[in-house]
Amino acid sequence: MLAALIALAVVQGCAAEGANAGIDLNSDLFLAPVLFDDETEDALTAPDTQLHFFPVAGRMWEAGSARLWGSTDMPEGYAPATESVGRFMHVRCLQAPTGDQYLPLFTSFDALFYYFGQNIRVGVLSYADAVALAADTQVAVERDGQSVVLPCAGIVIAPGILNQIIPADQMNTEN
Repeated sequence: MLAALIALAVVQGCAAEGANAGIDLNSDLFLAPVLFDDETEDALTAPDTQLHFFPVAGRMWEAGSARLWGSTDMPEGYAPATESVGRFMHVRCLQAPTGDQYLPLFTSFDALFYYFGQNIRVGVLSYADAVALAADTQVAVERDGQSVVLPCAGIVIAPGILNQIIPADQMNTEN
């Protein structure tokens, strides 16, 4: 699987004060690139403008108890999917320079499109959805010329902006 490369930066004091200050892992909804079961990374030739909600995120959205990150730079025409597609969604991971794979939680469409292009499906997930997915995700990567399957190394919040890493051994829904 070809993964986008990101520089995983350490968050410095003022970096957290920018556009992503005030992230609440318990009540915010994030963006992530997704594929359906039978799709490859280059399956789409045009953007899918439907927002595809994961289970917890969908319940939070319907209850009106969540803030959707990315709403300030959401492209025209994007809207929540009106019906369930009935197919399993997979979140595309980001690959760190070390080769580790991280499940991304984007707070901006601009950042999401920077890493994955615009011809993608956009998933909406809560932190609880992301923890469950990351705990169950196995990723095939190239290491020393051989393909190996590794567990997801964790979650990266606001890739390209905040780059806050939550390693797999520190993930929980109580953050």
